[in-house]
Amino acid sequence: MLIKIEAPGRNNIFGTFYWSPRSTVVDNNEVIRLISCINNKFKDQLIFVGDFNYADINSYNWTASDNVKNCDERFVDVLRKNGFKQHTLIPTRQRADDELHLLIS
Repeated sequence: MLIKIEAPGRNNIFGTFYWSPRSTVVDNNEVIRLISCINNKFKDQLIFVGDFNYADINSYNWTASDNVKNCDERFVDVLRKNGFKQHTLIPTRQRADDELHLLIS
């Protein structure tokens, strides 16, 4: 879901995502395509939040599996290529098995 908030001199677009751990490679490709499309279409400030369930993303150095065939690496790569930064460094929930929930702008 995307929401546009208009303000004098600057508009913000907020997007929320839930990425199921059981999602397919085809689903992942669509999310990557969508992020690039949104970035190319809108010149506003973009802010994405969500539970992406990519267990191999290292939030401290913004790396993933180092295998370009893996979904997590391709996800981080598209964010980098589109100039996004990840702002969350620690898990946002208390369960020990939780992956990082991301805040990207």
